[in-house]
Amino acid sequence: MIFELYRFKACVIILMFLTGICALHAQTDSKKDSVRTNEGSNRNVLLNAATKNAPRVVNVGLPTSTTDILENGLPVVYLFFPQNSNRNWRSSVSLSSTGLLNLAESGIMSEHFGYSVDSYTKLGGDKSTFDGNFSTSHFGWIFGDISATGPLGKGFYYTAGVYVNLDPESYDLKFSNYSDNTQIYRAGITKRFAGGRGSVSLLYKYAKSTILLNSAVFQYEEGGSVKEYNGFRIGRDSYLPVDDEFRMLDVYSGKYYTLHLGNVNDMKSVTHNLDLLADYDLGNDWKLHFAGRLYSSKMRRNLVSMNSIFSVTEADGFHYSDGTSYSGNVQNAFFELANRTPVKAAMSRLELFHNLGAHQMRLGLLEYLYDEGEFSLNRSYFYQEVAPNPHKLYNASTDEYGIYSYNNGLPMESGHENKTTLFATDEWNVNKWLDLSYTASLRYHSIGGHYSTEARTNGFNVAGKKLTSFNNSWVSPGASVQALLHITHYFGLNLSAIYNQKEGSLADYSSSVKPSLDKKSNNRYVTAGIVFNHRLMDISSSFSLLKSSNYREVVNLENPSNLSEMSSAPVNYDIKTTGWTTDVVLHPFRGFNFHALLTLQSPQYDNFSLNVFNKDWNFTGKTVRSISKTLIELDPSYTTNNGKFRFWVSARYFGKQYANYTNVLFFKGWWETFGGVNYKVNRHASLSVNVTNPLNQRGAKGVMGGASLITDPTPYYGKLIASSAYIRPFTVEATLSLHF
Repeated sequence: MIFELYRFKACVIILMFLTGICALHAQTDSKKDSVRTNEGSNRNVLLNAATKNAPRVVNVGLPTSTTDILENGLPVVYLFFPQNSNRNWRSSVSLSSTGLLNLAESGIMSEHFGYSVDSYTKLGGDKSTFDGNFSTSHFGWIFGDISATGPLGKGFYYTAGVYVNLDPESYDLKFSNYSDNTQIYRAGITKRFAGGRGSVSLLYKYAKSTILLNSAVFQYEEGGSVKEYNGFRIGRDSYLPVDDEFRMLDVYSGKYYTLHLGNVNDMKSVTHNLDLLADYDLGNDWKLHFAGRLYSSKMRRNLVSMNSIFSVTEADGFHYSDGTSYSGNVQNAFFELANRTPVKAAMSRLELFHNLGAHQMRLGLLEYLYDEGEFSLNRSYFYQEVAPNPHKLYNASTDEYGIYSYNNGLPMESGHENKTTLFATDEWNVNKWLDLSYTASLRYHSIGGHYSTEARTNGFNVAGKKLTSFNNSWVSPGASVQALLHITHYFGLNLSAIYNQKEGSLADYSSSVKPSLDKKSNNRYVTAGIVFNHRLMDISSSFSLLKSSNYREVVNLENPSNLSEMSSAPVNYDIKTTGWTTDVVLHPFRGFNFHALLTLQSPQYDNFSLNVFNKDWNFTGKTVRSISKTLIELDPSYTTNNGKFRFWVSARYFGKQYANYTNVLFFKGWWETFGGVNYKVNRHASLSVNVTNPLNQRGAKGVMGGASLITDPTPYYGKLIASSAYIRPFTVEATLSLHF
């Protein structure tokens, strides 16, 4: 098996490094690692108005819905499809630090263009410590997060942690107590060498997680506003079918099976994670760092996706399971589920640091090995009534389980990936007037596996059929440079440029259409701006230009003339974004801090055309879906002189977002608001009360199901729309924090 070869290669890397530690055990002298950039450090990505179980996306002008997360210098998941990082990573007291990785560093570590969350496991020290957070909300949230570290003797130290999240969210699922049932357990041991020469840590993490994502129905109005429909409360009522049994067709075996949304064992994902960390001071300002990971998971990705809504009368033959006839609005939807896809990965990161005069240099090697078993999102299409806790509906086209189509348009593939990246960075203090920071990388990336070229129609399966194999490989360079020119003691000019490439992935082969991977995605990003630093304020303001060519995604499209007809296919297009961002931090007097950010941008599609449903479509010049042109962040806080109380507020404004490719539908701008007060009881305990959406706003965002290609918006005014992207309702949360 290919993964066995990958595991062997990873073990060789680990053994070679440990041999090096033994040989260098007598070396001494220590210096600090290369200075980390604080770019984006004011952006609190853990404050998310959509959900509290994942960081928010920091927008850079590209259509992404995820944020890469690193733990101990390595990605938490190799691919977001079919995996999702919130199944085995959460912000926790078991982490010593959580920050934001800058664009240049993120491009090296994950190849994606965007900010990444950078976190590190808390290791044991000379003193025993205990930290704990215990939280609840007025919706019945039960949360516990504890961490313990300390010495074991003879240079050994331990770390352990337990994270339990039992969250009903803000809506009442009739078939389950919790929408998010996630548990993460950690244990680790560290050995530190005498004289502070270095350390080795072995860390294990086990996670099991069941997450059910809700949707909401609302009435769309002219001008991009939405209003609640017939008493359905956005974010307060469940729109998942209360009769939660689903019949599925396994695409690989061709066999049918049933499951329940409310059954934790049917829905849970399980992950095992083993990290090996090592640091060693080689002397003479040379330092070595290694991080390795073995990862194994059985991933259950599930989602109920809402398509179009239409009206029926009794004459149309719709009825409930007991035969009672139905008239009214009907939701067309499908449930998709990854049937516990086996995912394995071996990852390593080896870095050599050296300080030479005014240079802080780093040479590194990344090796990512990934193996994905038979992945598919089996799909079952059904109808349900438009109401809170809806029931499934039946008609002449559905079977006895309420399903009218199986596996239509489903994604599937299997295979492996290998990435080897050589990179170098340098931070150079040229003189008192100029600081330079630059990076260079070269990545080899190969993928191989199998997929089906057969059309994904009702009843589609590949049992007994031969799949099509594929193999691709690329070599991709990357580079960045940043210059900070100190004009005066307080004022400077900041110039930067980033170039990186993104190759194909297994996900590109998830549809029946062979993807075009001959051309890589290229990201070119340049900024120019000013920086002003003073004891009363810090200001940075810059213009930026981003050009992403050959951007790839697999799109799900609906025929505007027949919304029950769908097409899934890979597409390639360009994106260009010009922007201006001003970031201000004011601290005019003791205890008060005010952060404000304004971004104006214009993300547009370029060279974007396709032929689907026997028609040519061209979206060149259209604004990219789900991205606001105006972004505002306001974050004032005040801490009393005695340090007992801290009061804070956070408000974010998102301008109008287009909800389909043709730009005829959009959501008007909205504010997301938060606030809270922290009280320090003593040096061991503190209390906090936080409020999400204190103004109790209602709103939706994202894209509109069933409306990707419509060109006339007027039939949608007053029309019912369903979406899984909406603002969390007014929520009060209380937390007790302990530290010993």
